[in-house]
This record gives sequence, structure tokens and C-alpha cells, in this order.
Amino acid sequence: MGDACENIAVVGIGCHFPGGEGIDNFWNVLLEGKNCAVEIPSERFNSTLWYDPDDSKPGKSRTSKAALIDGFNEFDHRLFGIPEAEADRMDPQQKLLLQCTYRALEDAGMPMEKASGTRTGVFIGIMNRDYEMILNNCASTADHYNGTGTAMSIAANRISYCFNFTGPSFAIDSACSSSLVALHYACQAIKQDPTRRRIAAPSLNGSNEK
Repeated sequence: MGDACENIAVVGIGCHFPGGEGIDNFWNVLLEGKNCAVEIPSERFNSTLWYDPDDSKPGKSRTSKAALIDGFNEFDHRLFGIPEAEADRMDPQQKLLLQCTYRALEDAGMPMEKASGTRTGVFIGIMNRDYEMILNNCASTADHYNGTGTAMSIAANRISYCFNFTGPSFAIDSACSSSLVALHYACQAIKQDPTRRRIAAPSLNGSNEK
């Protein structure tokens, strides 16, 4: 165990998981041992096109279930000062990260106005590029927002920009360990400068049925 001087305080949490939004819903899911995997509804995509219990068939999935986030693409772009046209091109992961950052600050009792201009660092673990694949398949509708809307680096930088944080800001892709690596670097940054705040967040959200 580390020394007491190395303890790091988590002062605010914002989260959105399958099973509900917010830490209370997440805690209830854990207490109940709830399995949040459900049959994939048709409004997400037609799972019958992909599902086959025979795992020897190429291009098929052995499951017709998924752990889904309700309202994963619902977003109040005005709250963050983002034009609607730009928000339409944003990866849902970017939207969720902005919303969860807002809720984490709210949970910490710190309004956006008070956090603005602080040397807060942003460390994001992210790996999925599903939304980029979707937009790339619609080349006829591509515009200048596609680049920032799907860039993994912007997942962190957009948080810094929208909240006016002036600390380090970067996204980390180390596959399944992305969130832990991001948390590690956030902790290291706090140890180097304990007077500064850090935002550490993972994002693992698939948007493409393929």
C-alpha cells in the first residue's frame, strides 16, 4: 500500500452505463448482479442479418444481444456551444464524454463557470472508431466536420475546449487497457502537481453493427 501522501481523492463522478445513467443506477446494477445484455432492438439495427448460432459461418455473430446505453446519441448541443450541424457529425462517444464531464463537475459541486480557465487536465481512454466507419460509408454527405467529429484526439481536446480547461489534454488508445492507462497517467499527473485537477474517462461505445 502506498503512503497516505499518495492518496488521490475522487471528488466527482459522471457516468452512463448499460442499465442506467448516473452512479446510483450503476451501483444498483452491481448490487443486484443485473445482466444488462438485451435483445438488440430493430431501431438500433437488424440483428437477424448478422446473427447465426453456427460459429463456423464467416461474417456472422453468435449473439443477438448487446449491453446498450439508452439515449446514447441524445445531446444538447446548445449547452456546450456546439452548432447543430457540427453535433450531427460528432461521434456519440464525444457527446457522452462531454455529458459525463458536465455531470462529474456537477457531482463535485463545481459549476462550469467556476471550472473554466483552470489548469485541469483531460486524459481519455478510447478505442472504438465505429462512427468514423459509418460516416466514411456516406462520402456524398461528408463535410469539414467529419474530421473533428471522429478524431480520437478531439475526444479529449473537445472537453478541454468546451470547458475551457488549460491543462494537458490527450486521448489514449491501447485497446482494452485504454481506460486504465488513461487513469494511470491522470494519477501520475496529480502526483506531479497535486494542486491541479484531472479528468480521467473511458469510452467504449460501438455504433456500427459490423
